[in-house]
Amino acid sequence: PTTGTQALGVATCVRDECKTEGATCTNVGQTCRDVDTAPGSLGDWECRCVPPAPEKATAAAAATCTYRGDCALPAVESQCTSQGQVCVDDDMEENDMWRCACVVPATGVSMSNGPASCSVDECVVQCASCANGVCGAAGQDCRDTDTSAEARGTWECRCKSPSTGSAMGAVATCALDECIENGATCTAAGQTCFDPSGRVVGDWKCRCAMPATQEATGVPAVCSVDECIENGATCTAAGQTCNDPDKSVAAQDDWVCECPAPTTGMGAAMAATCAHDECTVYGTTCTAAGQDCNDKDLAAENTWWCSCRGNAALEAQGAAATCELDECEKTCATCANATCTGADPPQVCNDTDTSDGRLGNWLCSCVAPATGSPQTKGAASCEIDECTYACVTCANATCTGAAPVQTCFDPDEGAGSLSDWRCECVPPSIGQEDG
Repeated sequence: PTTGTQALGVATCVRDECKTEGATCTNVGQTCRDVDTAPGSLGDWECRCVPPAPEKATAAAAATCTYRGDCALPAVESQCTSQGQVCVDDDMEENDMWRCACVVPATGVSMSNGPASCSVDECVVQCASCANGVCGAAGQDCRDTDTSAEARGTWECRCKSPSTGSAMGAVATCALDECIENGATCTAAGQTCFDPSGRVVGDWKCRCAMPATQEATGVPAVCSVDECIENGATCTAAGQTCNDPDKSVAAQDDWVCECPAPTTGMGAAMAATCAHDECTVYGTTCTAAGQDCNDKDLAAENTWWCSCRGNAALEAQGAAATCELDECEKTCATCANATCTGADPPQVCNDTDTSDGRLGNWLCSCVAPATGSPQTKGAASCEIDECTYACVTCANATCTGAAPVQTCFDPDEGAGSLSDWRCECVPPSIGQEDG
C-alpha cells in the first residue's frame, strides 16, 4: 500500500496508514494522522478530536472528545459523530443552537439541529502523500470520481492531453495518441489513424481501409488490393497460380487463375481449363527435321503430329514425317502429270525436288522428236521438225532415198503443223516434189 514515484530513478515510498485505518476516526467525526509514514513504521496512526472539541489524540483508536453546550449531551453529540461529523454549539447561552459540521477535508452546508450535507474531494487536500500530491508529482491531473462523504480512495490520476490514460489511486501509465492531433490527415484520404507505441513521437500511421492492407508513417498510405489474398485458394485448389494484374483499389474482380507449365490456359475470377500443348515438349522432334508440330487435341495425350512444310497433308503422329513427294505421280485432271501429258504434243512430267514435301517444282518437257525448253508448273512450248524423224518411211528417208538424192525441208515446225514437209532437189538439179 505504499505510494510514491520518481522519474528516471528510485522512488521515495511512503505508507500512510490513515488510508487503510482512517475510517476508525472519520466515522466518529475525527481526523486521522499517521505520525510516521515511513514504510516500516506501522501502528503509529492516531485519531484526533476536531474543534470545537479540545485537541486530543488517541493512538490507533477513536479519541474521547469533549464538547460544550448542547453538544455535551450524548443524544445530541451522537447525531453528528454517527455521521462522521463534529457537533458545534454556536450559542451556548441558548438551547437548541447546535449543528453538525463537516470534518476536513469534507466540505458542505451545516444544518441546525441535525447532520450536515458533506462531500469529500480527495484531490483538494494538499500534501505530498495525498491524492493531489501523488498525481501532481507525476505531472498528471487528480480527479475524485466519488465525492460522497463516506467514499474514500476513489481518486485517480489522469494524463494530460494529448496523452491518454488514468489509474485509480495511483500514477497513470500515459500513452501519447498522436492520432488525436493528426487523425484528420488519414480520414481525409479514407483511411484510419493509429499510433503503435503511444510513447514515441512521430510514429503515427495511416492505414488503408480493408481489403487494402498498406500503411504509411506520417502520411496517407498508397493503397492497393491483391485480390489473390482473398481468392487465391480457388486457384491453388486446382493446382494453378493466382495473379492480380492490377492491384489498385479501383480495379476489382480482375484476378485470374493461370495454368502451370507446360499446360496453358487462364480463368477470369475462376479456375482455368488447362490445355496441354505437347508441342511445347516434343516440338523439337519436328523442327529438327524441318517440319511443323501440331497438337490436334490439347485435352488428350499423345496427339502431337509432325507435318511437312509446304504440304501439311504429309504428316506423322508422334514422330517426324516422311516428306518425299513426286507431284508427277498424282492423278487428277488438274495435276501436274495431266497438264504435261495432255499438252499438244504430249509432254513428260518431271518433279525436280521431291524432298521435304516441297511443292511447285514440277515441269513439263518436250518428247523427241519435239524440241523446246522445259516449262515449270505448265506445258512447254515444243516444236517438231518432221525432217528429223528417223525411220524408213519418215520424211527424211523418203527424200534422201530418192534418185538423185534430195533434201527434206519442214517449213512449219509448229507442234500442230504436221505433214507439211517436202523434198527439195539438190542443185544443179532443178524441180521439186511436195511430200
